Amino acid sequence: MYTHKVIHTVIHALVFSLLTACSTTNQPHSVAKQNIIIGQGGATASKQSIEEMIVPYRIPLQQTMAEVLVTSDAPAVKALPESSLGNLVCDLMRSQAGKITGKQPDIAFYNTGGLRIELPAGDITVSMIYELAPFENELETIEILGKDLPILFEQISKRKGGPIAGVTLGIDSQGSFKALIDGQEVIPQKSYILVSNDYLINGGDNYVIPPFSNRTSLKIKLRDALIAELREMKKTSATLHPKTDGRIYLLDTP
Repeated sequence: MYTHKVIHTVIHALVFSLLTACSTTNQPHSVAKQNIIIGQGGATASKQSIEEMIVPYRIPLQQTMAEVLVTSDAPAVKALPESSLGNLVCDLMRSQAGKITGKQPDIAFYNTGGLRIELPAGDITVSMIYELAPFENELETIEILGKDLPILFEQISKRKGGPIAGVTLGIDSQGSFKALIDGQEVIPQKSYILVSNDYLINGGDNYVIPPFSNRTSLKIKLRDALIAELREMKKTSATLHPKTDGRIYLLDTP
């Protein structure tokens, strides 16, 4: 008799196969072969028996992944110093964090490398959001004093831009910058709330996060936050409008 653990393993494998099958990128995948032991007798599940277990779940999962969340009137693409895709992700991240905590963060911050695909114009599906943000990292908020924010802004400047929300940032290749938060000068002793994921807050992608306090997990993965926000848009029949708006711009050079 199959155990719940085996069923969970098979379902997890099916989800992975569905997501990779619908991938539009050429990312290499490393797949390890593993025998699944089932039953008290320790028999190895046959390919046919596993397939029989998967069949009842395949169609519902395919239907879930094919769900249209919203329609976009333009592609959301990656670029530097600012991108329509980075703006979209950070805006949605910031909005969802505000709904979860009851207070919208001052800043949302992400990394360009974490945006795994671009989104097309037209229907945006659950599957696309899984491909865009396939990682298991959860969103977190932290509080940073204004006097310490230049540590982050300088890194964004040196990287020639990146995904951000709540900030207007002028940058150059030397790391110089001019920053406004929600249109206001940064106050050195004010505590600003920043939302990102645990990977970046832990120093992922070689970012050095400024000294912070009040680290709080929002208990939601980025992709789930994006899906939740897009489903809210769908309820109001809203159309997605990915765009750049000048939130990151190049400083004049001599």
